[in-house]
Amino acid sequence: MKERKKRLLLVEDEAITALAETRFLESIGYEVLHVFSGEAALEAVTPEIDLILMDIDLGPGISGTETASRILKKRELPILFLSSHSSQEMVEKVRNITRYGYVVKNSGYFVLQASIEMAFTLFEACEQQRQTLRYFRRAEEVSAMGHWRMSRDSEHFLFSEGAVAICGLPAPLFSVAKFRLLVLPEDRILREQALERAIRDKTTYKAEYRIARPDDGRVIWIRSIADVEASDEIVFGVLRDITDLKKLENPTLVQPYGVSEKNHYYNLFDESSLPMFMLDPEDGSIVDANRAASEFYGWPMAILCQMKMADINILPFASAKAEMRSAVKLRKNFFFFCHRKADGSTCEVVVITNPVRIEGRSYLHSIIMDLYSPQSEELEKARRYWYLAEFSGAVVWTIDLEHETLSYISPSVEKVFGFTVESAKKLGIRGLLTPDSYDALMADSKREGPQIGLYQHYRSDGSIADIEITAIAVTGKACRCCEIVGVSRDISARLAAEREIEKLNDTNKQLFQEVQYRIRYTLLVIADLLKIEEQALTVETAYEALEDARKRVSSLSVFYDKLFTFPDYRVVPVRPYIEELLRYFSSQSKKRHIEIEGYVEDLTMNIQQLFLVSILIQELVNSAGKHAFHNMETGHISVTIIKLASSSLEVVVSDDGVDTDEETHYPSAIGLGIITEVANMLSATVESRTSSGTTYKIRIPLSSL
Repeated sequence: MKERKKRLLLVEDEAITALAETRFLESIGYEVLHVFSGEAALEAVTPEIDLILMDIDLGPGISGTETASRILKKRELPILFLSSHSSQEMVEKVRNITRYGYVVKNSGYFVLQASIEMAFTLFEACEQQRQTLRYFRRAEEVSAMGHWRMSRDSEHFLFSEGAVAICGLPAPLFSVAKFRLLVLPEDRILREQALERAIRDKTTYKAEYRIARPDDGRVIWIRSIADVEASDEIVFGVLRDITDLKKLENPTLVQPYGVSEKNHYYNLFDESSLPMFMLDPEDGSIVDANRAASEFYGWPMAILCQMKMADINILPFASAKAEMRSAVKLRKNFFFFCHRKADGSTCEVVVITNPVRIEGRSYLHSIIMDLYSPQSEELEKARRYWYLAEFSGAVVWTIDLEHETLSYISPSVEKVFGFTVESAKKLGIRGLLTPDSYDALMADSKREGPQIGLYQHYRSDGSIADIEITAIAVTGKACRCCEIVGVSRDISARLAAEREIEKLNDTNKQLFQEVQYRIRYTLLVIADLLKIEEQALTVETAYEALEDARKRVSSLSVFYDKLFTFPDYRVVPVRPYIEELLRYFSSQSKKRHIEIEGYVEDLTMNIQQLFLVSILIQELVNSAGKHAFHNMETGHISVTIIKLASSSLEVVVSDDGVDTDEETHYPSAIGLGIITEVANMLSATVESRTSSGTTYKIRIPLSSL
């Protein structure tokens, strides 16, 4: 039976590049389906596609990377990325999507072929690995077991799906320290000693212990067996839930592990609906916790009472300890913290802490309130205003117009401008602003409503800062303006950045023009070299092929030459460029008097679109010049570009050459291939007719432009 050819999906928006790549891939035995966009690629992915060659930059629409991500969510298959860029940034962009390869377009066809073969080999290996993993998961389900492993120098366990389900873990990668907290205190030391002994003596690790599952708080018995691998770096083990077995052996061993029976300090502590802790002020250990705390944080009470506040508070330990000292010394008892819960999420809380003495020992009694609960609504408002004043980078002030003094200025004036509140008030707004800025502010404040303006403000070191002031005049009794309330922001850095950006834009524009100039110069050199080779050829077909190539290169130089004259290179007018292109064509037909004229409406396109349309015109005009005027000294070629009422663009290329066999009017095989690819890229239709010459009519939907 004949083996089916492997089918490739080529996603490439450059028509010429796609044509060349398709021909090469077909020549080495692949079937190729070509599409121009990510949207089309999503529709084209069928079970018959074996590999995708994906251009990263696909122009308008979804990008190549986004297209690849969507495809891989539906089906696993190799995707090889193509790009004109070889930067590390571009490689990193695709690294997390798929790792079957990245090919720079100008690397050569040998590299492309080798990369495709390597991608197929890698995919087959990965498919075998995925199949093995499926068997592994099925084996875990049947045996009701889970697997785990850890590196000796790692801080995490890696659990299989079966182990995650047994232990109630939130994710396969789980901290060693956190797992230690799940183990009940009386089993913890024996488990750790057994593991350390197995690693040290290179013997089999066996342990039975209880854990409190983090998802539901249920306590279960675990039996775990592990070996240290030969490398002495990896510990690989299995575990299973033996709770039912333990019940049969001794029912008393699996009673729920609840709160200790010791007396609580107050009934209020135990019954309060607010989370509460009793803390050791020395190291932040949680001495006791109420039921509300267990429900709020998600850990069983037995686990909470083995933890420290450092396990919950994301603040660095040194900072948290400093806050505890403040509470012990009664300097501060009101705190805003971000706390960690058992499921890994975080929450913002208000903590009210006071020192207490019970049975001769000192503790910290902490009450926790969710910052977004109704009880702490007022505290949240206070927190917002405090953060605004401390961290907005702005200075709030009020001017008493009657006494011409600063009646208020926020402490942030010291951070922003270097003045203390006292020194700023002493200077007043007149002394803080430059004279011209002070006069301008007073004049602006007389206008109705809020005023925003740019002014200059002194710093404490004598330098001057550019600032933005938002101010409003407040009217008092008798409709008199009694004060001005304002906010000042130092925008010196922003203005400097804007100036730097403007400078960089000018530099980039110059670099862009230099690049275009060098491209144009290179194209002209290539055209001259092709001209030299033409003159040395004696075989007519070879001469014509080289002449066609030279004309294509020369017309590209016209494109880059005209690019310099457009103020905005992203969207350019069509008429000046097409007229220049037609003048170039006329200059190439000096042996015969072929008149080339054009009519182009006032239209604009982006450079990519205009480039594609010019390729169509070039191929059709070149074909007419070669085939339409046999034995004729004169002739006429017309090019028309107009916008139709049917929301489409019409490009018409016609000649008044002789009516011969229709085949003679068609472009060459290469030219016809180029026309077909470009037309497909533009979603265009191409019609031709032969009557008193040849006319090609191309209609391009405006939606594709």
